[in-house]
Amino acid sequence: MSDEAPLPPLPQLPSERVSRLRRRERQRKRRTLELFVTIAVVTLGVAYAIGQTGGGANAGGPSSTPAAGGHRTPALLVVQVTGAPKPLLAVVGTRGSPPAAMGIPQGLTMEIPGAGELTTRRVAALQGPSLQVALSNVAGAWAAHYAITDLTHLAAMIDRAGGLRIQLPDAVTVGTTTFGPGHVKMTGQQVADYLGADNVNTFTRWEIVLTGLLASPPHLVREDLTDTDDLAGVQETLDAAKGAQMETLPVVVAASTLRVPDYSALDRLMAKRFGTRTPSPVIVQNGVGTAAIGEQVGRLIIPRGFRVMLSQNAVSFDQLVTQIQALGVDHLAEARRIRAALGVGRIRVSQVASGIGYVQIVVGKDFTA
Repeated sequence: MSDEAPLPPLPQLPSERVSRLRRRERQRKRRTLELFVTIAVVTLGVAYAIGQTGGGANAGGPSSTPAAGGHRTPALLVVQVTGAPKPLLAVVGTRGSPPAAMGIPQGLTMEIPGAGELTTRRVAALQGPSLQVALSNVAGAWAAHYAITDLTHLAAMIDRAGGLRIQLPDAVTVGTTTFGPGHVKMTGQQVADYLGADNVNTFTRWEIVLTGLLASPPHLVREDLTDTDDLAGVQETLDAAKGAQMETLPVVVAASTLRVPDYSALDRLMAKRFGTRTPSPVIVQNGVGTAAIGEQVGRLIIPRGFRVMLSQNAVSFDQLVTQIQALGVDHLAEARRIRAALGVGRIRVSQVASGIGYVQIVVGKDFTA
């Protein structure tokens, strides 16, 4: 321990939220331990089998996980369609076999770097780069690209492709036409009306439409999207996600009425269907008062395997040097990875565990210099 100023106090939270976060953390740790034990047993079994046969692992065999498009990390894409009565958000991945897409449920409350707790509707109102950070943090893995369109542009895209084939679980009436149940084909305007209807299960309709779009990904032109970081990257990801199966982000009800991501179940889903690793939970505090500083930190650390579990202001805004506190000696390696990602900061070790994260970051003026 250095002779620097005393460590900043850990964030104070409402007791219900602390209990909720700690309960999820205990569940995550227990399941992680179980996973490590399983991996160890499987690894020993594989090593024994190889030793008995004298063979070696085939890197191209069926047990290996192929890289998507040569990327080192799983290729993820954030997708949004605006103009519907309710938010239409999803994360599309290429690493699974088959690929997968995950809808973001409506009425959800999520922790967003630089913004704190936001509902699905408020997340959907973010600008493209902020939406990219927000949904990457929720998923626990970095989405390399984002694509945003609206119902009008979506309709034009579908018409250019000759319509959209979808599978309806029940009969629905769109305009004056009744479709389904079963496999049907809609025009672009019919799809827009289907998604834009009031007083319906918009989320289920969004999952049905997205499944149809990914069954045969459209060829995009710049006019199809209202916002994107990289049209070519979006097209590459969509093409690699052809035939993606739809998943739904797991949700748990906390404090009786609050619907939040079930991060333990989500991390298992992401590992199984999207090929990601379990992120390390961290706390980010703004010690300088600069707006959206947490989002900037999130953009740097989420690709390094972290998820921001709590984003809030520090006790004061006069922090000169960024403090990166490992909350327990076991998490010193995570603190060092964060230091490498931020490029600034002083690492310390605290013996006071938060029950929320492995590392606490208090952002200082050196980060904004």
